[in-house]
Amino acid sequence: MLRTGLGLCLALGLAWCCAAGFDEKDKKDPVRNPLARNPAAIEAGGELFRARCSFCHGLDGKGGGRGPNLTSGEWGKDSDIFSAIRKGVPGTQMPPNDLPDAETWQLVAFIRSLGGAGDQPPVAGDPKRGEEIFFGKARCASCHMIRGRGSPFGPELSNVGAARSAAKIRQSILEPSAEILSDWAGARVELRSGEKFDGVIRNEDNFSVQLVDRQGRFRLLDKRKIARLTRLEKESLMPGDIAGTLSPDELQDLLAFLDRQRSSEANAGNEYSRP
Repeated sequence: MLRTGLGLCLALGLAWCCAAGFDEKDKKDPVRNPLARNPAAIEAGGELFRARCSFCHGLDGKGGGRGPNLTSGEWGKDSDIFSAIRKGVPGTQMPPNDLPDAETWQLVAFIRSLGGAGDQPPVAGDPKRGEEIFFGKARCASCHMIRGRGSPFGPELSNVGAARSAAKIRQSILEPSAEILSDWAGARVELRSGEKFDGVIRNEDNFSVQLVDRQGRFRLLDKRKIARLTRLEKESLMPGDIAGTLSPDELQDLLAFLDRQRSSEANAGNEYSRP
C-alpha cells in the first residue's frame, strides 16, 4: 500500500491538531483511541486510508481481492484495530506499518466511521434506565455480556456503540434476522438420544462439532451421535418480539445505553466480539 504525497501532507497537518491530549500512556498501552469520533481525525484517517489501504480494502472499505470488508463493524476493540495496523496480521497479506501513533489512531477513527458509528452525537434517552432494562426486563444479559456481566452465548456488546450506528443497533433489536453475522449464525441440534438444543457453532471438523449452547456451555459433539443439525443461516436465535415487550420509551432508553458502550468508555480490557 503506497503513500501519496497529498494524502500524507493533509494527514500530517491534521495529525498535530487532532492529537492534543494524546499522552505517553496511550503510546505505551494503546487501548483508548484519543481521537475517537473526532471529525478532523476521521477526515485525516480517510486520506491515509485512500493512500495506503484502498488498494487492498477498496476506496469504500468494502474489500477487494486482497483485503476484507471493513464496514461491518466486526473488528473488535480500538486497540485490536490499532494492533492490526501496526503489527500486521500473520498469515495474511496485511503487512506491518511504521505509522506514528497519532496517524494510526486516525485510521482507527476512520475505520470505525465505516461501520456507521462515525461522529454521531450520543442517542437520546436515559442510559441508566436502559442499563436496568438490558439486565432486567428485556433479558438481554441472558445471551449477551457487557463489562463482564451477562452470558457469553451471544456477541459481547461492550464496544457495540463504537462498532455500530444507532440505526444498526435498533435494527438488530427489532429485526434480529435482517442481518446475521457469519460467526454468530445459529444451529439447531437433535441428538440420537432425543435431546434437542440450539447453539452457535464455534468449530467443526470431520468428526465433531464444537458448539456453545444457550446456557453458555461449551459442548463437544461426536457427529456419529447427531441425528440432525440444522444451520440457521437466515434465522437469528435472538427473539424478535422485543417491540411487544418494551414500550417505545423503554426501547429508546435501551438504545441510549447500548449506544454508549464503547471500548474507550466501557471497559477497555474487555473483549468485543462481533455485535
